[in-house]
Amino acid sequence: MTRTSFLASTALTGALAYPAMAADMPVKAPPLPPPVIAPALTWTGVYIGVNGGYAWGHSATSCTFVTGIGSACEGIAFPNTHPKGGLVGVEIGADWQYQNWVFGLAGDFNWLHLRDTVQFPSVDQGKTDQLSSRYDWLGTARARAGMSFGQSLLYGTGGVAFGRVEDQYIHDITGVHQTQFFSSSDTLVGWTAGAGWEYMFTRNWIFKLEYLHVDLGRSNLDISATVTNQATNSSPNPPGTTVLHFANTLDIVRAGLKLKF
Repeated sequence: MTRTSFLASTALTGALAYPAMAADMPVKAPPLPPPVIAPALTWTGVYIGVNGGYAWGHSATSCTFVTGIGSACEGIAFPNTHPKGGLVGVEIGADWQYQNWVFGLAGDFNWLHLRDTVQFPSVDQGKTDQLSSRYDWLGTARARAGMSFGQSLLYGTGGVAFGRVEDQYIHDITGVHQTQFFSSSDTLVGWTAGAGWEYMFTRNWIFKLEYLHVDLGRSNLDISATVTNQATNSSPNPPGTTVLHFANTLDIVRAGLKLKF
């Protein structure tokens, strides 16, 4: 075989073998895309929400009166009332998170169905009188401060509370059907304080449990016109000579759901 023929044969053999060798060589995989890192959960944001729960109140009753005029309070102690019932409400607020600390402002409005009626012996022997208290609505404007533990938040809260209170007194004149009816409705302003726990189960949805103590101050009911058997004259007493006072406090437990933006 000539030298030229040998070189040509070697080149042909190498050309035929290269595809097989190339098929056996490992193929380099394309680079993987960088991992997608989910944003960290944060309590910072504006939210709206709904809540519902239970409330119980204590309306301590006292009386101021002029002695010797036949007052309905003279010689007896009026009972306290304890309104209780359910509530539903809406709320709005905003939170700011710094490291593990969370600060915020919150406001809410609640519809209440709190009622209590107490019957008790009248100042006139053998008769029965009736005292009632009710709460129709309640609003609060509060500051909040707490500490986050991942998806949980523990916080304290406090601020201004305002609500509608109605007090009623029914005096039995004859012991059968004739009565005197006294009623007053007041919008009172006081304070509230409490604590709560929240759980952020997604970036936008938050569940809450909260306790609030509310003090709305004192409401008054003028019952000077009460006609009693011990009255010194047949005409009603002047206004302001017999006034009932009610110290209005509430305790609230409620759960809620909030949507954070």
